[in-house]
Parts: sequence; structure tokens; C-alpha cells
Amino acid sequence: MISQPGDQTQVIEKSYYGSSARVVDTDIGKHPVIMEDNPGYNLQGYWVKVILNRDTGYVFDGYLSPLKPFDLRSNAMGIALAQENFQIDGEVSKDILTVQKGKLDKGKSRDIQFDNGIHWNVKNIQSCILETYTYPGARLSEAYQFMMAVYSNYFDQNATYMSEPEFLQMNGNKHEFIIRSKENNQRITLYKKGGDYIISSYSCE
Repeated sequence: MISQPGDQTQVIEKSYYGSSARVVDTDIGKHPVIMEDNPGYNLQGYWVKVILNRDTGYVFDGYLSPLKPFDLRSNAMGIALAQENFQIDGEVSKDILTVQKGKLDKGKSRDIQFDNGIHWNVKNIQSCILETYTYPGARLSEAYQFMMAVYSNYFDQNATYMSEPEFLQMNGNKHEFIIRSKENNQRITLYKKGGDYIISSYSCE
């Protein structure tokens, strides 16, 4: 947290992931800022006035979220991480823990609706897995940080290396990322549709 918007040299407070902050800003769009959060990727957001541990200052809104923070002990990633931390309103199957090509027949799809409004869908289309998260009413920075959390291995206690989405390019209004692996790469697209942000990914055999 900094004392004044734009002056990143005046850090007055540091906090841990998941700490509570009370937003007191009445105009969140007043102080725009661009952060290079991913090499080559400039994330647009705002300095937001908050109260944190009894101090008042400004925090980049990409570090704020109305969602319940993921438990650092979750030992999960992807949809399993979301299931571990969010309450489910409705789902088509109660045994969805991981999604693998061999576990979803071609042409089939599954859905989960969480009580925070986030909707998840997965489809098997011609030997490719297409996965979509819909995050209603989110700001770009919120949707980006959610994407980074579910598609990285930040919360995997058994991980031996860091895996997270890498920025590829902008394609119109779409932000394109990739997760590289020895088996197959996974492409991720983040974009706004109406009042929602869509996080769509696919990987093929």
C-alpha cells in the first residue's frame, strides 16, 4: 500500500495474500495505472483508496477482489481449486475433480454454477478440451488475477516448479496467454463480453 496514487516509492504497508481491506474510495476510476504484471503484458487498473490494518492508503485494484481468497493449503489447481474454495449452487455431476480428455466423452459437456456468480463449463470437441469460466461484473484486473490463480500451480503443495500463464499477444480486445508443457500447450483467452469477463482455454491431443 502506498501513501499517494502514483508514488510507488512511498510504501506504507505490506500485507499477506488474503488479508482484509476496506475500500473507502467513492470513485474507483479516478486514478488509472498500468502495471506490467506479466512480462510484456501491461495490466490496466486503478489505485484504490483502502483502510488496511488501521492505515489508509492506495492499493492497485489488481490486488483486490470481492471473492473469498483461495486457501493457500488447497493443494489443487484449475476447477478443483475453485471447488475446494467456493460454494456450489448447481452442478451437473458431483464427481468433477479433474478434467481429462479420457474422462469426458466427445461431444459431452459439464457445468458448475458457484454461489459467487462464477460459472464453469467444459466441453470435449473433436479431441480438444474447451474450458470456460464466466466471471460476471468483474473488472479486468479481477478477471486477470482469477485466471492467474486457477491456471497456475501457486496452490499445489507438491509442485516442483512454477507454472503459470505466459502472455502471448493482444488480438483485438482479447488477451491471449499460453501454458507450456512437454505434453501439450494450453491456450487461454481473456476478454469482455457484455458485463462479464470470459476466460476460455483449450488444449488438444
